[in-house]
Amino acid sequence: MRRRAPAGTGFFLSFLINFIFRYEWGILAVLLAVVRLFLKFPLVIVFIPLIIWVIHALVVTTVFSLIARWASGPFEERPNINPYSTKNGKSGASGSVNGPLTVEATEVRDGVSGVFEASAADTDDKA
Repeated sequence: MRRRAPAGTGFFLSFLINFIFRYEWGILAVLLAVVRLFLKFPLVIVFIPLIIWVIHALVVTTVFSLIARWASGPFEERPNINPYSTKNGKSGASGSVNGPLTVEATEVRDGVSGVFEASAADTDDKA
C-alpha cells in the first residue's frame, strides 16, 4: 500500500484541471454573452452554463477522489528493509553514517561466505 497524503491534498488542483478539461461550458457562456449583447435577453441565460460548468466539475472531481480513496484501502505500516536508508540504523550508501560500508557476498571468498568489509584492494579494477 502506498502512503496516504493528508486529507484534502490535491483536491483543489484536481478540481482546476477537471474544470479546464470541461471548457465547453465556458465557450457556451461566452457565446451566450456575445449573443446577449445583440438580442438583449436576460443575464441569467449566461450564468446557467457557468453554474453547470462549476457544479459538473466539482461533482466529477469529488466522485473520482472518493473512488481513489476507497480503492487504495487502509495504510499498513511495514518495516523499512532498505539497506541504504539511514532510518534503518544501518550505514548509508557512502558508508560514513554509522561505520564502514559492508557488502553481502554473492560468492565464496577463501572458503567463507557471508558479509565482508570492503577494502581498497577489493575495489581496485584488476583488468
